[in-house]
Amino acid sequence: MVEDRAGEIVGIVGMIIAPYFLNRAYRTAHQLIWWVEPSMRGRGIGRTLLSASELACRYIGVAAINNITHANSPAAATALYADMGYPNTETSFSKVTRYGHH
Repeated sequence: MVEDRAGEIVGIVGMIIAPYFLNRAYRTAHQLIWWVEPSMRGRGIGRTLLSASELACRYIGVAAINNITHANSPAAATALYADMGYPNTETSFSKVTRYGHH
């Protein structure tokens, strides 16, 4: 999904829909990208994108939506998730390995 203002892209959200790994009868949505132009933050664009994503997921019968934040994500992202009813359910750890690069 894309949010634009006067023809300029100011926000995007992308999700992948997949069967839930513990019960393939359910589909879950997993955030791939969620971005709002820094100069446009604080104007409700993130909320609009997240609400639209929820509506689309509801329409196609998604059982759960999983969103992420990174260590350098704006604090407002975490606050928005909480405000919209997303509890913090896990912490993950990532390591860049650069394996396979010469």
